[in-house]
Amino acid sequence: MSDLANMRRAMDDYLRTRRALGFKLERDAHFLDDFIAYLEAEDADAITTDAALAWATVPAGADPSWWGTRLSVVRSFARWLAAFQPDTEVPPTDLLPVRSQRAEPYPYTDADIAALMRAARAPPHPCAQPPTRR
Repeated sequence: MSDLANMRRAMDDYLRTRRALGFKLERDAHFLDDFIAYLEAEDADAITTDAALAWATVPAGADPSWWGTRLSVVRSFARWLAAFQPDTEVPPTDLLPVRSQRAEPYPYTDADIAALMRAARAPPHPCAQPPTRR
């Protein structure tokens, strides 16, 4: 059996194990299947950082955070696989960004919170319709 056939079987074991822990991994399954198909097309026999990076950065015009997400999925699998196949390279975490920049949080002041609490205790507006029961 080829190394890639073993890797496909390992991918199935990895996904089954993670799903048993409560993860859905629908996107991960698609990504990993695509990544292993890429390795097959490249005639590679192990996960390397170069191969993972080349696969993750497709398509060329995509947002870098998309690339980072793809690489993150391969990295998690590679970390798991390295325990069974020592020639597996685990791509470093700082190779690509994982997400785009998050929105800055809005810190509520004490006055904001007091106003929200007053509004929550206020009687409903007289024009408000009561909820209908079915």
